[in-house]
Amino acid sequence: LYGTLHIGKADWAYPGPALRAAWAATEVLAVELDPADVGAVLAALPRDEALSPALTRRLDDQARVACLPPGALSAMPAVLQLSTLSLLEARRDGFDAGFGQDVMLLAWAKSESRPVQSLETVQEQLLALQPAAAELPAIVDGSLRQLSKGQLRAPLRKLASTWSRGDLATLADYARWCACADSPAERAWMKRVNDDRNGPLAQRIAALHGAGQSLLVAVGALHMSGPQ
Repeated sequence: LYGTLHIGKADWAYPGPALRAAWAATEVLAVELDPADVGAVLAALPRDEALSPALTRRLDDQARVACLPPGALSAMPAVLQLSTLSLLEARRDGFDAGFGQDVMLLAWAKSESRPVQSLETVQEQLLALQPAAAELPAIVDGSLRQLSKGQLRAPLRKLASTWSRGDLATLADYARWCACADSPAERAWMKRVNDDRNGPLAQRIAALHGAGQSLLVAVGALHMSGPQ
């Protein structure tokens, strides 16, 4: 079981001895979601009806700040647009989503024709990530304010540093220092995104093991911290 980070540096994209040994001892890669499953589903999704035209314009403006072409994110729900913009913001501090461990592992699996299992469906993950309609505007507004003021960079740097040290105690305290769980709406959304998914993820992993598959499981490191 390997806790990943969705951003990284070039030298992090090379597996160390423990990960190489785990790879050699297993036959199947299991990830939260295989990107190969995502494209067609996202293309069919409408824009979020709960967003005002003003918030939609602000999302589009922030995409331009990230040097994305017009409409590059428009097919995504707002929370996925925000996630993408947050990952792009990390580039300012030398991190890139292209060096995330899940990307590296999926490329490694493809190069060796290793089977890949998704632990969630696209619909399940979108349902978990999507805030309630009444909470969505506040979450989008707060995230856009942080992006426009550069306030996401320090928490992203701390998250990357904490992951690289394997510091589970600080990861478990993430909600206290991430500046992303300060309001009731943000805390409720974070619980849905992280803790509430852990039970089903664990059940899927157990079921795959029970079916006799030898798995290397890669899930976001925050799923592996704290009592849940």
